[in-house]
Amino acid sequence: MGVLAAAVILFIAFGSLVAMGLPIVTALMAILGGLALTNLSGYLVPAPDFTVVFAALIGLGVGIDYALFIVTRYKDNLQNSDDPESATVNAITTAGHAVLFAGTTVVIAMLGLVTVGQRLMTGVAVGASATVLVTMIAAVTLLPAFLGFIGHGINSLRLPRRTSRWRASTGGPAPTRRAAAERWACTVQRRPLVTVVLACAVLLVLAAPTLSMRLSPARRRVQPHDRSSCNSYTILSEGFGPGYGAPLIFATKAGSKDALGAVVEAVSATEGIAFVTTPQVGKDGPPPTPWVHVYSWTSPNPEAYCTWTWPLYARTT
Repeated sequence: MGVLAAAVILFIAFGSLVAMGLPIVTALMAILGGLALTNLSGYLVPAPDFTVVFAALIGLGVGIDYALFIVTRYKDNLQNSDDPESATVNAITTAGHAVLFAGTTVVIAMLGLVTVGQRLMTGVAVGASATVLVTMIAAVTLLPAFLGFIGHGINSLRLPRRTSRWRASTGGPAPTRRAAAERWACTVQRRPLVTVVLACAVLLVLAAPTLSMRLSPARRRVQPHDRSSCNSYTILSEGFGPGYGAPLIFATKAGSKDALGAVVEAVSATEGIAFVTTPQVGKDGPPPTPWVHVYSWTSPNPEAYCTWTWPLYARTT
């Protein structure tokens, strides 16, 4: 559906089937190479099964976008009476630089997920970055080769436009009219301060819900109900309580057995706590750190956890 929607939008924008197909074909071929590189990197950095879908979606978006930059500049150069070779060179030396800069920025941003410190996100970051890297390289290597084969045929299979109907009816050129993007750019440049204030206000309104956002581990309701992981979670929750699937690790600095026993009793007596495991001693140190697993009666969501984590902290400090 995404490819079909992109094809319709590009066909309306370019008015040509050939110009519409170039960004899509380039993006799809780059995605194939990117997914192959993602699978190879999986031998070094294990990745979850959704990495392929995630990388394909990102690669499709940036691949079409990067090819769109270059094709648009190529068409503009042809309209300025450049020959196909000069138009391709000018498109790569101008829009191609923007593509390289944008692609490198996306790769660096995706690799920033490595700093989270979770191997799951590391595999996703490496896979998505590899796909973006391949699409960026394809936009400045494979696409110019396509343009060299097509030449002036970039405007073949055109969509009938009002300019063609005007020329057919009057025999003269159609009156020039500024594009909507040009009119909008002129409006912004005439009142830059007002535009900045309005844009910041809209962004703040859109970002306001993040103030009440609560983060939590993935739960059953975010998984497909036909998966075994969802079914197993449901069975364990029904048999041992909703908090069995997400225990908390409670560490303490208690040095003696008596002090450790008092801490375990205080944790067990806290309202909302269902079960506390036998204390274990970590190997990191010195000194070694005792810890226990704490299971609650409530499901693993931040609202429920807050009802007993703060009283637990107050009882044991």
